[in-house]
Amino acid sequence: ATASPEETRVVPGEILVRFEDGIGVAERAEIRQRAGVVAKRNLLLPSLQLVRIDPQTSASAALTRLNRDRRIRYAEPNSVYSLQRTPNDPLTGRQWGLENTGQPFGGIPGVAGADISAAPAWDVATGDAKVKIAVVDTGIDYFHPDLAANMWRNPGEVGNAREANGVDDDGNGFVDDVHGWDFVAADNRPSDSHGHGSGVAGIIGAVTDDNLGTAGINWKASLIALKACGLVGPHNGCPLDALLDAFTYAGRMGADVVNLSLSGAGYSQAGHDVMALYPSTLFVAAAGNSGADLDNDDRWPCEIELVNVLCVAATDHRDELVSLSAHAWGSNYGARSVDLGAPGANILSTALHNREFFGDRFTTASLWDYAEAADPPDPSRWRRTVSQHTYGVGPLIKDSPEGRYPNSADTRVTLTDPINLVNRHGCVVKLWAGLETEVAKDYLRVEAAVHRDGQYHELGRWSGSTNGQLSTFEAPLGDFDGQSAVYLRLRLTSDEVNTYDGAYVTEVVVRCSYASLAGTSFATPQVAGAAALVKSHVPGLSVSRLRERLLRTVDPLPSLTDKTVSGGRLNVSRALTADLDSPATKITAGPPAVSNSSEASFAFSASEEGSRFECRLDAASFAACDPPARYEQLDDGKHEFEVRAIDTAGNVGSVAKTAWSIDTSPPPVTIANGPATSTTSRETTLTFTSPEQVDVVECRLDEAPFAACTSPVSFDDLALGEHVFAVRARDAAGNWTSPPAAHSWRIVEPSGDAPGSETPSSPSTIVGAPRAPDLGDPRPVSWALVRTHRPRLSLRIPLQRISRVLRLGLASVGIVEADCPCRLSLRFHLDRSTVRGGSATRVARSRGRLALIVRLTRQGQMQVRRTSRVRGSLQVTVVDRHGSATTERVPVRLRR
Repeated sequence: ATASPEETRVVPGEILVRFEDGIGVAERAEIRQRAGVVAKRNLLLPSLQLVRIDPQTSASAALTRLNRDRRIRYAEPNSVYSLQRTPNDPLTGRQWGLENTGQPFGGIPGVAGADISAAPAWDVATGDAKVKIAVVDTGIDYFHPDLAANMWRNPGEVGNAREANGVDDDGNGFVDDVHGWDFVAADNRPSDSHGHGSGVAGIIGAVTDDNLGTAGINWKASLIALKACGLVGPHNGCPLDALLDAFTYAGRMGADVVNLSLSGAGYSQAGHDVMALYPSTLFVAAAGNSGADLDNDDRWPCEIELVNVLCVAATDHRDELVSLSAHAWGSNYGARSVDLGAPGANILSTALHNREFFGDRFTTASLWDYAEAADPPDPSRWRRTVSQHTYGVGPLIKDSPEGRYPNSADTRVTLTDPINLVNRHGCVVKLWAGLETEVAKDYLRVEAAVHRDGQYHELGRWSGSTNGQLSTFEAPLGDFDGQSAVYLRLRLTSDEVNTYDGAYVTEVVVRCSYASLAGTSFATPQVAGAAALVKSHVPGLSVSRLRERLLRTVDPLPSLTDKTVSGGRLNVSRALTADLDSPATKITAGPPAVSNSSEASFAFSASEEGSRFECRLDAASFAACDPPARYEQLDDGKHEFEVRAIDTAGNVGSVAKTAWSIDTSPPPVTIANGPATSTTSRETTLTFTSPEQVDVVECRLDEAPFAACTSPVSFDDLALGEHVFAVRARDAAGNWTSPPAAHSWRIVEPSGDAPGSETPSSPSTIVGAPRAPDLGDPRPVSWALVRTHRPRLSLRIPLQRISRVLRLGLASVGIVEADCPCRLSLRFHLDRSTVRGGSATRVARSRGRLALIVRLTRQGQMQVRRTSRVRGSLQVTVVDRHGSATTERVPVRLRR
């Protein structure tokens, strides 16, 4: 047969309508009346109904009215989809798809290993009857001796004489659905009258290791027969309503896998909805046989984008995508639409068991070279007779119609025209005959040859007596399977003694239980069968993980690169055994969140022994590494370390990461206020600040140890003489201010005015009030007059270019008027951040110019580099030698 046309067809006058939830019976009737349709039946998918169009209404008008109604989710034609039928390619091989040793087909040698690796897979798993595979097709020949033991038997409908009691025992809405259901004829006999579905079923689960026929991918399975495709009548093909109900039935009955060896143009929303309703069922669909790119040519059901739908292309015995240039048909493909390939050309599988390919009951014109009974006797020729005989009345042929056969007899009857057994396998010759011969001496033989006058080979021989009754004799055709021309011959031979009545043959037939099939229809069950085998080995595997396992373990093929999603052909052995679990990676040691070290070391481990590692720092490329990973000379700032494990199977684990910051700069501390360089006061208060967030601040006076403190710090009852106050801070990275900020001063005895001294001019004040004379105190009474007005400071910073500031620093000029030499402190403010700078000053004794260069820190330079215009401020504090301070803050503007 040739592949069926794949154009979309519809069932005339029928539409599928899905109502919105909550639309009641009366409202549905009103909707149908307005659209010009009447209800035909409810489908199993909730709110989905098949309707018939009123003869007075056109299909397009009805569809338009229904789809415009907001109470309707969608309405679509009841389409008919085509089976991916077997193309008519002459074949001579056997089950190369399971194990390819390089056997030729069509005169072209195969490629060893171009198969699904079933043999090594069977060392791991052979299937399980608990796994249910629904075959949505033309039905299944469930009495076939190579399928019967693997047919599903509905547990709710078998046992205790429930199989045919006419009762819906399990309450699923189907009466006596023992093996499945026929959704075309609406009965419980989903038997196959075509052979397509039986061929699919045999690939998935023909009984194996039983000395009979072919091997299925699953030696044990439960095959559910769901007939949704009819091949006679007006609905020749697969009506969408039958398909949808079959899908729903499969989902409801808990099918693990559904095989869909069919394809068609167009899209069905209802089909999408049904498959989405059963996410625990894997739907495996055929890509189709028209050699099209499905990325640009939509085909259903491959067009459905759900995680539980797989689309399959077909490959040949040389691991090539089946193409129109090399075959009478071509597999569809699609880099985004078709998931993987599987063997689909010249696939041997089960056929209809009782289908005759040759039969003769000797009632018509002669197909053999026998003589009629009225002809002159010829001892070497068989005769045909229609008269009464030992075995009744009716036509038959006999080796010796005149009576007993003679001694040393050798009589023959041969077919005049050959039998064509192309694509047919497991063929047998069956004879209905009566026999009376000397036991183990004289024989009825059946023989075959490929040329009428060539050498004949014995298929079987029998002797003895049938005691006056007709019996059945059967002989396999063996090596003559698949031949385009087979000649049959019957012989009776005897020895030199004893004669008997001989052989009476009333019927000769040739039946074949297996056939070579081709098309994506028969690539699809390779994948469905593999999925079921994996499911039997790992019962708890989810559909998404099952799909992932099938796709990630393919054998990559050049012919499928850019033609399928996976780029490869099914390998069921790898799907069963491959390690696809990614190792977990854990960082067990690293630097603290904030560190003052420019070095870092990381320890890490993987959940799987033997894993190797790849590391990277700060978004660099991953590179091989071993624990511990060490890094040196790291810059200040934020860093991120990432590591991933790769197990011995090549699975890459998820990335483990950790972030930390490096800060090697000690926090600056500024003593803002303190005592004058020389003072008579034995009490003092000092204030200090730091522009950074610090964890700990420590102070000390003179040689005392550092101790925690906070600003301000006060001291009293200090001794005369030199004092030094020091303060330091520690930031989150552990950096200490180095050297500590320090302030020195001297406490002196108060003294009075000297004779002739000049009264200080205003504004002045007395620092340290004079004490009353104490006759017991030998120190002279005195006091000091000290200027206390603050220094005057005028500062200007012209607009400057960023490049110059980065290279030379931020330059400013100003005028200072103070009792100097002075101390200077700086803060550079940029975008709400305070940046520490450096300075150089030249200050006149009384009135002069202040020359200032601020060097930016690395943090400041990075911020300046990232923008074209910078706005900020510079805060300058001048403290004269008496401790009086003036602070001025001036704006800063920079540009490129």
